[in-house]
Amino acid sequence: MTTAGASNNQNDSDASTSAVPPPQIYLSRDALIHVFETVCKYSPLANVLDLRLVNRLANETVNRATIRKMSELKIEIGEPIRFKIVGLKMKELPEPEPVIYIQNLRFKHTDAPVFLHYLLSHMDKLSSLTVHIQSIEANDLTILEGLLDQILDSNRVKLSDLQIRRRKGGQRISRFVELVRKNASSLKTIKGLGITEAAESFSEKISLSRLSLMTHDVGLASEDTIYDNLIEISSSGARFSHLSYTSFIGLDPTDDIVQAFLEKCEVSSLRMTMLRGPLVPHDANFIFGKVRGIKSLQLGEVVEKPNIYNRLIVYEPLFKKVFPYVDEINFFQQWN
Repeated sequence: MTTAGASNNQNDSDASTSAVPPPQIYLSRDALIHVFETVCKYSPLANVLDLRLVNRLANETVNRATIRKMSELKIEIGEPIRFKIVGLKMKELPEPEPVIYIQNLRFKHTDAPVFLHYLLSHMDKLSSLTVHIQSIEANDLTILEGLLDQILDSNRVKLSDLQIRRRKGGQRISRFVELVRKNASSLKTIKGLGITEAAESFSEKISLSRLSLMTHDVGLASEDTIYDNLIEISSSGARFSHLSYTSFIGLDPTDDIVQAFLEKCEVSSLRMTMLRGPLVPHDANFIFGKVRGIKSLQLGEVVEKPNIYNRLIVYEPLFKKVFPYVDEINFFQQWN
């Protein structure tokens, strides 16, 4: 009897214990904000954006602790999707599906402008913009222009850094011209700008520490077309200390137009990357002008795979004669 009674008492005790609800924990507003800020600090952006759905306080914390502090923006237009798997078969889509990334997050083409508007409306200041273009489809470029229009219309944009990456040549995008014009006084570095885009957008307000100039926007243009644009740039009043120049054919350092371009733009460091060496009409014994402002020189050739021999080395005596204050020329190779 005693054992049974003890067992019943134990069961009653267990039942009463399980019936007691766990204590409720209430966090103060400050404690909740601390929790939300910790999530914002250590979580991927996708998770941080999901946090906005928790409650109003979480949404306000995300806007203040993450979006407001953003100063860099990355936009990528990828190759469109042309096929999808249906069952066990590959089916071609009626229309290619655009691939758009903003801050490394993928969006539908209808949602991308909405998200960009959200970012621009909550940022304190956008100072750095990176645009990566892998597709030159007309529809994709239209989408990109729409996104760049939002940036142009925003009063929170003051770019000091503009980086453009293009996978294919033959692209001239007028919005880049407008971006450079609008931010001429604040820009300090520009990477991947087309030579025609620079010729149209540069002015005496441009004073850069680094400029990366490419001829991809004109494709296989004639030398006269290239030099016409160099004249436009040199007469604009723009200045840039370091110039990285990428083209199919390198610039002839003995040409008067090229030398005037380097001197007027006050270039002191030059890096040229080319598929083929410059077309020089005479040898190194010919009398020509010198560019004394260049102190650092790099010459690179684009190759399919690394080679022991760099074909540009044959130009070394010529370049040393044109640039007398360059102690040593750095030769390099570049490949995909």
